[in-house]
Amino acid sequence: MASIADISSVLQNGLGRSAMPSVEVYEKGELEALFVGDFAFLPRLGEMISKEMGGYFNYYRVVEIWHREEGATGMFVSCVRVELDD
Repeated sequence: MASIADISSVLQNGLGRSAMPSVEVYEKGELEALFVGDFAFLPRLGEMISKEMGGYFNYYRVVEIWHREEGATGMFVSCVRVELDD
């Protein structure tokens, strides 16, 4: 039987998952991620992401969301495609 401490840990940390999902962020037509970020939740279509780049912020609009399976582990990785919003 699980102890109170074990149950508390699962409630706080999830079942072996990070509390903040890592999301790969891609620009249109790119095969390499622009960056990987830890988000409190998965960004949704139309939302904006601001990212510090070289001392100032770039603003990106989320235009596509998908999840890709990572080979050997079978784990799924969240991915979003963004467009720079001038």
